[in-house]
Amino acid sequence: MFSTSTWLKAAALGVMVWGTTVASGCGAEIIAEPAYYPPPAFLATASPVYYEGRPVFYYNERWYFRTGNGWAYYRSEPQYLYKRRVVYAAPANVVVRTGGVTVNVR
Repeated sequence: MFSTSTWLKAAALGVMVWGTTVASGCGAEIIAEPAYYPPPAFLATASPVYYEGRPVFYYNERWYFRTGNGWAYYRSEPQYLYKRRVVYAAPANVVVRTGGVTVNVR
């Protein structure tokens, strides 16, 4: 059986590891077994975005990537991928109609 001081040391180590991870900005969590993954027909037509040295695909409101064991996704969207999705994937030409006036927005 472990003594109280051993448990305290283990708890302190866990808190230090957790604190270091949070403070370092590692905000993107990876899930190894998603419920749904991109089907082959989607992958054949989609253009990947390269992040962390691997192609990732935005599908079903998540960013998926291949691993050695299948597919995984980011539980929280990394900032780079968020910007890529919102800024670069925006429509090239949007027509806004307000008060009878048509304005082309780029």
